[in-house]
Amino acid sequence: MSDRENIRVADPNFTTDGDYFYSLHESSQTLQVKSDDGTTAFNYPCDTAITNTVNSLERDGVYFWSLEDKTGGGLIIRKWAIDSFLLKQQTAYTLTDGGGHTYSSSDMAIEHYELSVGDNNNGSGGYTYGLSEVKISDTSMLSPGDVLTFVKRRTLTQNRYSSSYIETAVVDSVASSTNVVLTGAMSGDPYSDGKGFRGPSATFSGDDPAPPDLVYVTKYIWLINDNAPNNPGTGALYKISASNGSNIVQYSGTQYNSIKGASFYTKYSTSGTHPYKYNTTIDSDQQYLLFVKGSSLLFYNVDSLNVDKSLALDNVKSDLVSVWDVHDIAIAGYEPYVSLYRLQLGTTYGSPESDENWSVYSYEKTLLARVVHSISVVASPTILPADGSSSSDLTAVVRDQYNNPVASKTVNWSDDSGESRVSPSSSLTDAFGRASATYTAGSTEDDVKITAAVANGLVS
Repeated sequence: MSDRENIRVADPNFTTDGDYFYSLHESSQTLQVKSDDGTTAFNYPCDTAITNTVNSLERDGVYFWSLEDKTGGGLIIRKWAIDSFLLKQQTAYTLTDGGGHTYSSSDMAIEHYELSVGDNNNGSGGYTYGLSEVKISDTSMLSPGDVLTFVKRRTLTQNRYSSSYIETAVVDSVASSTNVVLTGAMSGDPYSDGKGFRGPSATFSGDDPAPPDLVYVTKYIWLINDNAPNNPGTGALYKISASNGSNIVQYSGTQYNSIKGASFYTKYSTSGTHPYKYNTTIDSDQQYLLFVKGSSLLFYNVDSLNVDKSLALDNVKSDLVSVWDVHDIAIAGYEPYVSLYRLQLGTTYGSPESDENWSVYSYEKTLLARVVHSISVVASPTILPADGSSSSDLTAVVRDQYNNPVASKTVNWSDDSGESRVSPSSSLTDAFGRASATYTAGSTEDDVKITAAVANGLVS
């Protein structure tokens, strides 16, 4: 095994629940569950045959979604659930070539939201049993007909289907930003106390999980197709209903060509009474289709249909030109420690940097939170007389992985002259990410290397 191989999966797909990694394998017809050191924790046999290699695997909090080529042309999107130690297909959407559509895709993303139960009152305070109008943390993404899945907090992935810990309900109407009317009264009793699912004000005792419980909703499948309708060779983004598999709309453009890594990312406010509330107040819109294009992770706004920002990935090879292909991506964690996992067949690291080819697929990890990504240094002038008094103005520009300037960051200066001729030894970056210092010439002619560094790469 190479130095940085970790989960080691055979097929180019994976997803994570934050604790384990999941990959769907055609050869064994199983969902393989691994820890982050590559140890196999479990294998769930499929109850329905996978006919081709799975190109993409997504998880929406309750269900797994897979994408594979269809023999003879087209694609198959399958929805799965773990039930009684099997991976059971719940539904399959077959996309067949014809009628102006030609399907060729390596990745998709599932638009889903993780919410939480609100402060309901069914007579006991903070509970849902018997209620048809229920409070949840956020209803801004809901529409009539959406299916909500209520899940007892801390329920393991393998117990999130066909168990007493969950309940599904259909949205009849949205009453307010935190109230939703259901088509029927809730009857789930995950704690066996006759009260239902718990909100933040509910009481608990013993080893019971602390409230609130969770609510999941899945909206759309975003399929990145190499062929636009009636225009093969030009890419397209397909918006597909997750509930019935119907094509809703397609957006054409070369930016959708040859995408191999995609996932859906929603930024939440995780503090306060109602955690997991969709955050529309920080950094503009906070729901994004993420996809990899070359060495960039693009944040595609599915409302405005624009790329709002991009993140520089460390998947560039040692020749500084070619890149490691990213075959699938997954998102895990909560703000501010959200991580992007990239499935690759190798990596570049070391000093000096060198390429390492992997025998199987493993992941590399990138923080979405801002970190210092680059520091560039300019000296003016670059040549000084060796008179012991002439000086050069030094400027360091600090940027994050989104190419934004980093303000209020301490830059530490040093030189290899042996006499510490840079002053001050540290300086703070301004709003443009610039930090300044001065180098004073020595009395002996020499080449001097000046270094600018930051002690902590995290950006507050």
